[in-house]
Amino acid sequence: MTALARLGWVGIGILMLLAAPGRSQTGESAEVLFPFSGMTQVRLSPTGSWIAATGHRDKISGVMVQRIGFPKIELIVTSRWVGPIAWEGADTVIVPVGDASGSWRVFVGRLRFTGDRIEVDKEWITAPGGLVDPLPLAEGQVIWEFEIAGRNSIHRVPLENLVDWYARRRGTSRSIRAGEKLGEIRGSAHRWIVDRDGTPQAAWRRDKNGYSILTSAGPGRPLEEVYRYLDGESEREVIPVAHAKNGGLVVLAYGDGDRRGLYEFDPRSGVVGKPIFVHDEVDVVDLQTDGVTGELVAAIYGESGETRFHYFPEYRDAFLSRIDAAWKAETIAIVSAAADRSKFVFLVSGSTNPGDFYFQS
Repeated sequence: MTALARLGWVGIGILMLLAAPGRSQTGESAEVLFPFSGMTQVRLSPTGSWIAATGHRDKISGVMVQRIGFPKIELIVTSRWVGPIAWEGADTVIVPVGDASGSWRVFVGRLRFTGDRIEVDKEWITAPGGLVDPLPLAEGQVIWEFEIAGRNSIHRVPLENLVDWYARRRGTSRSIRAGEKLGEIRGSAHRWIVDRDGTPQAAWRRDKNGYSILTSAGPGRPLEEVYRYLDGESEREVIPVAHAKNGGLVVLAYGDGDRRGLYEFDPRSGVVGKPIFVHDEVDVVDLQTDGVTGELVAAIYGESGETRFHYFPEYRDAFLSRIDAAWKAETIAIVSAAADRSKFVFLVSGSTNPGDFYFQS
């Protein structure tokens, strides 16, 4: 069992290796103090070979990577803001980053481990649009969104084509084929929801009067509007955030109360259904899902100026039997796992412990 990160301020470059006292351990045990505080993301690669984490120091955010089984940590990108970490295949990290002016671009880090060194080939996606899904098990391909001439569409595109977008455009007088088109709507989509195969299940669209949710009646069928609300109708606000295993959607909505939470949503009738999670005091702002399976990991909300997570026991319980009994007296949350579930990262917290991340294989 390898301790990955402990929250707290530490100096740049400090690295500490030690066994966790009082716990039964197997194999190498190590605790790593990252050079940033406020850890908000820890993501295991699909093969379980890498861990990527986001931390914050002063007004700068950074993404760090570590090869499993080795103490070396590499800070691969820093910026004013860092978006969600995504893995594209076994060794490539994709993350949107933003600066103080509000400009965003997408960082691509291709990782290699040689000897005891982490090497990174750093590239930037220059294509217009944005990442919808990294397709972590489809090496070299992503789902990308384009908006052109009043229409918004998503495409399955080779990652290299996005990195070399403008170079390819300069080399031809013809338009560039943007991969395989998977879905299209009129207007501007704030969010697309796709299943694990990349098939579009829903789009959340903005128009001049309000917002609407569009879903498809079946494979190959166009997306059509099933729910609509106008500007100012906050109590009717419904935002799709994930595809559910039962074929429905998971949405942010107010339901019958005055707090926004996570609810089931029927994509055919456009009806908000049973609550999944509603906080007693604050609104839920987003949802964390498993990057490989799409399973629900945690509801995200803000409290006392900090980001908080409510981790779902259904996800945790699939791994809990493999965690040493010495941990069971504390609160445990599973935050990320490899594609074959052989390795995972969990968070341990308690009344006197703000949270430590550990790796289990």
